[in-house]
Amino acid sequence: MKRFELRPDLRTAGGEVNDILVDGRFAGTMALVWREGGRLTGAVQLDREAVRARDKREVLARINDYVRSVVMAADIDTCEVFVTYSPYEQLIVTADDAIEAAGEDAEPEWGEAEYELVLVGKRRNRLHYHVYDDRSRLLAEARLRAANGKVTGSVEWRREPDEDDIELVTELIVSDFDEDSVDEFLIDHRHDDELIETVELAYEEEQARKAGRGKKAGAAIKPGMRGEANFTARLIRDDGDALTYEIRSKADGNRTIGTATVDIRERRLTGFIDFRERRHADDAGAIAAVLMRELDKEKEYDGLNLSLMYRNKLIDEFVIENETVH
Repeated sequence: MKRFELRPDLRTAGGEVNDILVDGRFAGTMALVWREGGRLTGAVQLDREAVRARDKREVLARINDYVRSVVMAADIDTCEVFVTYSPYEQLIVTADDAIEAAGEDAEPEWGEAEYELVLVGKRRNRLHYHVYDDRSRLLAEARLRAANGKVTGSVEWRREPDEDDIELVTELIVSDFDEDSVDEFLIDHRHDDELIETVELAYEEEQARKAGRGKKAGAAIKPGMRGEANFTARLIRDDGDALTYEIRSKADGNRTIGTATVDIRERRLTGFIDFRERRHADDAGAIAAVLMRELDKEKEYDGLNLSLMYRNKLIDEFVIENETVH
């Protein structure tokens, strides 16, 4: 096991739900409920198909450490957390619409006979969906951002999707938005941290279902683009105190050239850009300016300290004042 992570899904004053990630992949769920100075109870469900037997001991040790930290922080007297390690047998999900009775003979909308799209989280203009198959198994998660008539984001698949899978889930996502408020979609489909396909389309194209999955991102690239106009920064993950952006270069076929992670807890932001190729660090000034314009949409801040990384090694430091990009 290379990496263990708890990704917040829902938090309240007396409880929380976290997705358990192992090496970047969904591996289970942990739910805890407590009363300060009193009792903590909860449950951990590890997916046996996602957590290898040889990794189970280490995963449980990490979970145990986290639960103990909550116990200490909330001054808990008694703690009881149940742990299961098995495949998911059944999943009960609810949506905003009423749940139809099991076995009810109804005509499903297109695409819904195989997959179901369920909204599981919403914060500001960010939406978190789960995608389930007809046996209620979790197939993918979609994290999207809707702003200025455009929906952007990514779908993280638990198994490698084929073209039909990508088309069907894209259709479900598009159908969940109001055609009067959204004009354009840009959605990445990923598996094991690798980009499988980027879908870019207009609402009318998808509703008509004449253009398949639309056109690939970067289909109309202008050669010789330089400076800030050459780069884009797109939010692909929001962990509350930390934001992760995907950096793309139009001159490189609109492909991803790195990722930027920024800590936004303080007014002076700090973070790093991990480049896939060292040469792109030469454009750090233009990339930072593009990144800061995206950060302006999230909060007010005084400036940004960036570490430039290549293959997990520091190659430079970059300090920017907010005034330089306003």
